[in-house]
Amino acid sequence: MTLRHLKVFVCVCDENSITKAAEKLSVAQPAVSKTVSELEKYYGVSLFTRVKQRLVLTNDGKELLQKARNVIRAFEEFEETAEKKQNSVRLSVGASLTIGKTFMPDMIKKLKESFGEAEIKAFINRTSEIEKMIADGEIDFAFIEGTPSRSDIAAEEAASDMILAVAGKGYEVEDTLYGDSLKKYDFLLREKGSASRDYFESILTLNHIKVVPFLESASNQALISAAQKGLGIAVLPQKIVNEHIASGSLRQIKTPLFSVPRKSFVIYGKNAEFAKRKREIFEFCRNEFRKTTDEALATAHF
Repeated sequence: MTLRHLKVFVCVCDENSITKAAEKLSVAQPAVSKTVSELEKYYGVSLFTRVKQRLVLTNDGKELLQKARNVIRAFEEFEETAEKKQNSVRLSVGASLTIGKTFMPDMIKKLKESFGEAEIKAFINRTSEIEKMIADGEIDFAFIEGTPSRSDIAAEEAASDMILAVAGKGYEVEDTLYGDSLKKYDFLLREKGSASRDYFESILTLNHIKVVPFLESASNQALISAAQKGLGIAVLPQKIVNEHIASGSLRQIKTPLFSVPRKSFVIYGKNAEFAKRKREIFEFCRNEFRKTTDEALATAHF
């Protein structure tokens, strides 16, 4: 016997008529009669008697009707719970420090608006730590600046941005710097291992230039503050310093060395397999990240 047999039986009881039940179920009357007959034959019980052309439930029928309602209700609750489980998802998203500050808050807000049923955790840390968390399976996916350093994680290019050299109004420096002229100035740099620092040093290495930083910090804001006070030239992502350039508290120092956009990546476990809902969230985040970065690039000063 199937759930359909029970639903037909209950419908006949509710309508108190095989004809009306057939109309409600949009099936032929003989099909309803056959289904009820199959149910009686299978269990060896009589569900109905006819009194003056009217269907009347037997005592067995009354007892079984309540059981049938309970079974149908339990199945409907099962389906409802299963559908909720299908749409619910637990997700861990990571970001390197700069992306965490400039992109993650807005993205989490949009995720909650678009995927309210999802349970989302966010992690913001140095790129090396985020990569390790991906490799250890602690994060589903993450956005980082610069090329990943680990071979045990998968990566896709997600967007590109610019690294800018900026200084405060009171710091004496030429508007454009070329090659070895960088050595004459004090530089304010992120700590070793950060994406911005790695990018900066890779460019210097390619051009056979060595610069000893005047100040190193893990805080972008500390470097911005130091630059505003005229302590040197800060080298930071364009989206971090854009508002300060626009307000006039910092000015961009142009250099051909930084004319090539730096790439950002979305990383995840090499063997990661995203279920449908998690894949939708992954695509949503990747598109939002690309859109945000493209908007930042559109306002870059070259």
